[in-house]
Amino acid sequence: MSQDDQDILNVVLAYIRDHIDANPAQTHIRIATKQPFFRLPNGGGKLTVPMPVWEVMKDAVALKAWDISIEPGEGTSPEFTMNKR
Repeated sequence: MSQDDQDILNVVLAYIRDHIDANPAQTHIRIATKQPFFRLPNGGGKLTVPMPVWEVMKDAVALKAWDISIEPGEGTSPEFTMNKR
């Protein structure tokens, strides 16, 4: 994984962990993988997360309480799907 992808991975994991902490009752999260995802810090704009980052997140230790998969979405974009165990 490139350094850029590693940096993106860290930011996406932090974003998802913050979302989970803010919404503790939520048991299902879906994120389209090809849509701009969130605003980066330091005025970095919005980012489309590279697919290798989504693939690595399926095994992220920080998300071990979730079953994670990448599934076909309603349109042409696959969806990163998390279901709480």
